[in-house]
Order: sequence, then structure tokens, then C-alpha cells
Amino acid sequence: MSHLSKEKVIAYVEQTIDNRKEMEDHLLTCDSCMELYLIVIDEQTYEAAPSSDFTDTFMQHMNKTVVTPSKDRTNRALIHYAIAAGFTVLLTVSGVFQGVMQATNDQQMEQKPSISEHLMLKTDQWIEKLKGEGKE
Repeated sequence: MSHLSKEKVIAYVEQTIDNRKEMEDHLLTCDSCMELYLIVIDEQTYEAAPSSDFTDTFMQHMNKTVVTPSKDRTNRALIHYAIAAGFTVLLTVSGVFQGVMQATNDQQMEQKPSISEHLMLKTDQWIEKLKGEGKE
């Protein structure tokens, strides 16, 4: 394939050409066409900046959608927090949490060793056995 013309490269960038795969293969192998491609890309202008009234329009939209919590909802939330705090104090004073902690500790004492501890123990026994056979 011969070198690409600037018009073909522009058509490739604008995606208005059919043989894109062939052009991509050529761009990968031809340094001068790749340089032309980069120049065309740099020359392209894109509308990236928002319009001049974007901020005003956005703020007007945000002012319409801002929801302030009602006083009734705030009071309801405070009542729920107060009830939760009261139950927490009640359960703490009555010793329920202490009983739960004791049951958890008892359960942990009765548990078998973890799998990793079991594997370490078996490996240690195996190594000791090998050491014993090496001494004989």
C-alpha cells in the first residue's frame, strides 16, 4: 500500500471510510503515515467546553430539585436515635452483652484448631518423623 493522503486520513478519523482495517494495518507499519495521522488528530477541534450559560442553567435546575428535610422527619429520626440509645443502655446495664460475650468466649474455648493449625501440626509431625528416620 502506498502512503495515505491527508484526505484519506481525515476520512479515517471521521470514520467515513470502509477499509478501516487495511488503513489501521498500514498505520502500524508506516511511520510517515502515522505521523500524518497524528497531525490530523492534533488539527481536529472538538467542542469540549460547556456553553456560556451552562452554570446558570445547571444551578436553576439544582434549585428546583433540592429537597430539604421536613421538621417532622428530623424529629422522628431523633426519637429513633433516642430509643436506640435507651435500649443500648438498658441492655448494657442488665448484663445481656456480658452474657453474649461469655457465651462467645466459651464457644471459642471449645472449638477445634483451625485448618491451618491442623495442617501445621501434621506437617511438623511429618518433618519430625523424617528427621527420626534420617538418624537411623
